[in-house]
Amino acid sequence: MRKWLLAFCVFFLLLSFTVSAGGRKDNESREAGDPSGFTESINIEDKKPGKWNFYLEAQDKGGNTTLAGPHNIYIDPESDLPVTRIINPQTNMHVMGNLNIVGTCVDDDGVDHVELVVTRGSDGKGEVVTEARADGADFWSYFLDTSDTDKWRDGVYTVTAWGVDINGLSGISDKFPVKSRKLDQVSWNLDRKKPEIKVTSHDLGALVSGKVTLKGTAWDGNGVDSLTYSLDNGVKYQPVNLKYDTKNDIYNFDLTIDTKTVDDGPTVLLFKAKDKMRTEGALSFLMFVNNTGPDVQILYPDPNEKVNGIFTVAGMAQHKVGLASLS
Repeated sequence: MRKWLLAFCVFFLLLSFTVSAGGRKDNESREAGDPSGFTESINIEDKKPGKWNFYLEAQDKGGNTTLAGPHNIYIDPESDLPVTRIINPQTNMHVMGNLNIVGTCVDDDGVDHVELVVTRGSDGKGEVVTEARADGADFWSYFLDTSDTDKWRDGVYTVTAWGVDINGLSGISDKFPVKSRKLDQVSWNLDRKKPEIKVTSHDLGALVSGKVTLKGTAWDGNGVDSLTYSLDNGVKYQPVNLKYDTKNDIYNFDLTIDTKTVDDGPTVLLFKAKDKMRTEGALSFLMFVNNTGPDVQILYPDPNEKVNGIFTVAGMAQHKVGLASLS
C-alpha cells in the first residue's frame, strides 16, 4: 500500500494541511499536533485515481496566516503494481530450438517472483502450452524445452510474464482494469522443422511419358513462402504456383512437365521450398521417363541368307527403362 508522506517543520502557533481534489467531497484536512515540527502521512488507498493537490496553512500568535502551495500530486493505483520486462526473446525472433526466456521485474516493495504463460498465436489469447514460475525475481529466467515436436509445432507463440511483489500483489491483479496491468508480452516464431513437400498424384519411381501433371502439397508451421523445382540436377530452379487451402491449412500445387525435354530413363525431379522464416526444405522425386519404344535388332540370320529346316535366330532388344516382354 502506498501513502503520500508529508514532512514539514515550522515555528508557528498553528499549522494545518489539506489534501483536495477539485472541490470533491472527499477532501481531507488535518491539524498538526505540534506546529514546531511534524511528520504526517495520509492514507490514499481509498481515494480515487487522478490529480489531487495539497497545501499547508500556518498561523502565528497574532492571527496572521500564510499558505504554502497548493502543489499537485497524482494518485495512480497502477503505480504500485510490479513492472515486468521480457529481454529475450525479442519480438518476431526466429527460434530454431530450445529457448531461454529472460527478463527483469521492478517493485518498490520488493519482487517475490515472476510468473509466465506461453500461448499459441500472436495475441496472447490462444491455446495455453506452458504455465510456469520463473527462476529469480528482480532478474529472472525460464528455460523453455521445445524438443517435443508434437506439443511444440512450428509457428507463432506469445510469452506473457508478470511479477508478484512480497505482499502478494500481482501485476495482473483483478483490482485493476486490464488496460492498466503491468505485464509484458512478446511474440516469437518457433521454427524447428523444415517445410514438408509431398507428391500425391504419383508414386516414387512412377513411369511417365509425354506431358505429365504432378500434384502435391507443401506445408510448414510458419507458412510456405515459395516452392521451386529443377530438372537439371539443381543447375536451374523454376517457380511453382501455390494455392493455399484455408480449410486444411496446407498449400497445394499442380506442376505440368513435358518429359520429352529430358532423356528416357531415370530422372530425378528436385523440389525446394522456403518457409516465411527462410528455412529451406527439399524433396527428390524419382520418375522413369519413357517416350521411345524398345530398340530391337535381328543379328542372325542375315536377310539375304538362305535357311531351311530348323534354324537359329539371334538378336537383341533393349530399352533404358527396361523391357516388359519380347515376342
